[in-house]
Amino acid sequence: MTLNNPQIASAVSLPSTVIQKIENLPTIGTPSMDSNRTLNWLDLWSNDTFCNRFTVHLLEANSVQPRALVSFPGSGNTWLRMLLMGVTGLYIDTIYPGDELFHSKAGSSYELRKDCNCSLLQKTHDLSLFSVVYNMALANKSSEKRLNQEVEHFRGDGILVIRNPFKAILSYRNFAFGGNMAGLAPAEAFSQGLGPVKIGDRRISTWDQFISRSVASWELLATVWIRGLKRGGVVYYEKLRRNTGTQLLRMAEMLGIPDVNKDRLDCVLRHNQDNSFKRSESGSKNYPKNPFTESQHLLILKSIQNVQLALKERGFDPLPVELYDFYTPMYQYGQWL
Repeated sequence: MTLNNPQIASAVSLPSTVIQKIENLPTIGTPSMDSNRTLNWLDLWSNDTFCNRFTVHLLEANSVQPRALVSFPGSGNTWLRMLLMGVTGLYIDTIYPGDELFHSKAGSSYELRKDCNCSLLQKTHDLSLFSVVYNMALANKSSEKRLNQEVEHFRGDGILVIRNPFKAILSYRNFAFGGNMAGLAPAEAFSQGLGPVKIGDRRISTWDQFISRSVASWELLATVWIRGLKRGGVVYYEKLRRNTGTQLLRMAEMLGIPDVNKDRLDCVLRHNQDNSFKRSESGSKNYPKNPFTESQHLLILKSIQNVQLALKERGFDPLPVELYDFYTPMYQYGQWL
């Protein structure tokens, strides 16, 4: 089923809300120093013996309400998760399979319950919104009631990470093929052909279909969370890349952690490129110099505009579009942004 652009554009139109001040999250309590609740190894420090002395701990069970670390896939969420664990010394869980076992310093491995309320944040991509986009494009209005499902689960508490949608969509396409955030899709996955792409025995959606669905999901996730946030804040991936230390300190304050160990922060900044959860931004690309047609480009620009309006409603800083690859002002298309 192909989702055309007008359907998707109308599917993600959301009513505005009253501006409310976003508060910082409540102060975190003391972590558990039990070796059974101390992470065995953080994939960040490499073999740096000085930095390896900094450990990561769980909080005591039921000592904190769930708080989200939420982003569209391909927006640096997993990379940021590692950085925040390094800076704070507190474990960040994920709602997805793969982290069922917590490997402790004591040599024990056990399943960490998703409702233990013992981690600083829970990583999520709010994938329930992806099915909402699909069903709303099919005029299935019953899906609208699921819009705030995950926001309500977290009671509006969390940090939303937003990345340039042009780059996030490219990264997500790579992830869809590679199976992890360091994987790469074949060049055919970015071709502008009309038929389904066949890679080996797999038949997948066209690049145009993927863009249409992905940008709708990017916009919906951003606007739903911007309007639903009560405590926490919004972080921009490009600013985090450009000024990592300042942004990490800002996030620590959002998280109710006013004091950050300087040596921990120095270690994180020294090793922030060293973990295995980040796709290289340098080197040859597996997609064309400009992988977006003019209509695809305009579709993404309109989604950026809608997210900018939602940010303005809540009093957040605007998206740093001056740092966005592939971005052009909409007046070039006869419209203003």
